[in-house]
Amino acid sequence: MVTYVLVSVVALPFLAWALVSPRAMWWTLRAWQYKNPEAHEPSETAYRFERFGAAFALVFLVGCGMIVAATEGDRERTRQWREYEACLEERDGRESLFTPEEWCEIWHPPPEE
Repeated sequence: MVTYVLVSVVALPFLAWALVSPRAMWWTLRAWQYKNPEAHEPSETAYRFERFGAAFALVFLVGCGMIVAATEGDRERTRQWREYEACLEERDGRESLFTPEEWCEIWHPPPEE
């Protein structure tokens, strides 16, 4: 999740910029490489393709975010089950006032269904 957020924070401004004004983006980021930038400026078709690519990337980024958000709960439940089972294995065979199940339900409760 953290990786997705970091990538999104970096990518979203550039994708929005490419979607809104690809010409300004080219002049700001790429024109400095040429002695005569006017001669190397992309065509209108190239700018349209850049807009299309930026729109596609934005839709893809949002879709991935929805998938990451939807699966976050599943990963958390899996982690909680693993902690609970590890606690049961660790407490198994020890003498205590509590059974391993009671002990682990206190300190590492299983996820609610």
